[in-house]
Parts: sequence; C-alpha cells; structure tokens
Amino acid sequence: MTSGALVNDDILVGFAATPQGSATNEIDMLCENCMPVGWAVGNRVGFARTRRQSARVTKPKAKPSMTQAYYSAVLDHPLDEVWSLIRDFNNYPAYIDGVSESVIEDDKRGDEVGAIRRFCYLGSWIRQRLVDHSDRQHTLTYAGLEALPYPQADGPQMPASTRYQGTMHLRPITEGDRTLIEWSVALDTEPADADRWQALFASWIPGWTDSLARTLARAS
Repeated sequence: MTSGALVNDDILVGFAATPQGSATNEIDMLCENCMPVGWAVGNRVGFARTRRQSARVTKPKAKPSMTQAYYSAVLDHPLDEVWSLIRDFNNYPAYIDGVSESVIEDDKRGDEVGAIRRFCYLGSWIRQRLVDHSDRQHTLTYAGLEALPYPQADGPQMPASTRYQGTMHLRPITEGDRTLIEWSVALDTEPADADRWQALFASWIPGWTDSLARTLARAS
C-alpha cells in the first residue's frame, strides 16, 4: 500500500514502490489491563553488436482514493476550557470513552510536534504521531503510524486497511461564550473501499465528540 502525508485541508502524497521480495508484518497487540524507489535495466552494449531486451508491459495499479469524514458540533463551554483539555496529545484517556491508557514515547512533551502517543482503545494499542499543533489557532493534527484494519464484524467482504490523518480545530462562538469544534479525518484508501471507510468514520467522530462534551459537563 502506498504511504502519504496529509496536512490540514491539503493532501500531499508521496509514493514509493515496495522492492521485490520484501514484506511488511503487522503485529496486533492487546492491552494488558483490558480487553529502490524504482528500477531500470539498460541494454548491455558490446563492441561487436548490441543485444536488445524485449519490452515489458505492466498494468498500472489503481491509485488510492482520498476521502474525508467531517463532523462539527457546538460545545457549551468556553474555547479556552475546551482547548486546555485536548491540547495535550497524551490526554486522550481523560475525554475519550474506551481509551484506558496513553503514553508519549521517547519522553517528548504532549504538545511537541513529532511526539508519538501509544494508547489503548477498546483493547488494542494504536500509535499516532502529532503532525501539527497550534495554541494560537487552537488546532492539532495527528496521523496513524500503522494502517488501520477494518473492523472484523463487518462481514466477509473486508475492505483493505487505510491510512488516516485527523484534525481537531476549535473556533470561538461569541454568543454564549461557546466553542465550535470541527473534527475531520482524511483517509487514504483503496478506491473500492473509500465509501465504506468514510461512512465508518462519519459514525465514529460524533461519538468521540459526544464523549468530549460529557467530560466537559462533568467538570463544570
């Protein structure tokens, strides 16, 4: 599968073909306390004659499809209160139901771009990198370090795993001193799987946002 980087609303993708003979092994981990970029062959030329190689015709593979799941909601709390809760990349367990623990690798700070958080969500470990963080714009962007497998409960026709990058952005609402949260996830999927992945994240993000709202309400 191709890899890429997605930044805010623009998508920048870099592609690299996997060298022949290599393989990638994905290791599924459960929580302890809960459930040549390219190749070329040239003709060998001798003094007497040149040996011509036969042409190789390859069928191009389908390019990954880029799609986005987006959700916005109004939180009945001041922007500074909401931002203080989510700005620390390591604070996921505090406001997302189902996240039991989280740790930042290599002793980096929770607001340091490049920091990697490893957290346990519904029994599985997930690793994400902090791609962008702005206290001035009240936004943070993260990217999954491993392709995300589609939930097994969906049936026999399983979509391929997807790469993803999420952005949380807060905006102030003057009336009532409230906050608009925009949560989007850009997905790098196989074309045939794009609609199903988009629909899945479109159902997940509202639940995560509701969990954040409940946390804020309990703290009031």
